[in-house]
Amino acid sequence: MSPGGKKSRARSPQELYDEIKELLIKTKPKLKDGTTRDETITRDLHKIASLAQTFTEQRLKSSKKSQLSDFLDQEGVSLWNASGAVRQGSAHDSRVVVAALRLAGFRLMEAGLEPKPETEGWEKIRILA
Repeated sequence: MSPGGKKSRARSPQELYDEIKELLIKTKPKLKDGTTRDETITRDLHKIASLAQTFTEQRLKSSKKSQLSDFLDQEGVSLWNASGAVRQGSAHDSRVVVAALRLAGFRLMEAGLEPKPETEGWEKIRILA
């Protein structure tokens, strides 16, 4: 239930995808220009991870591959790779951002998996975990 006492409507995979994409468009330029100490980046990355997890849960219920999954997987790999660059190019206080990048990246890659992934897909996720 939402704070107002009403049940919130479940969002469709397309709505989740759109929100994830919007957050990525807002967040990725901040990673490139070095403003990783901005608290909104961490908050947005956690929101992306949460939305991706919800997307995965909905996809598993439907048991069919979403055409949106490939984009989510690619963006997950991109965020995971960005975590390495942030870690190498930043000071001690970047650890929170690196962790948020890896969590969001992992959740997006998970959302991009087939409903019943082949061994290769699970192996990729297992190695990252």
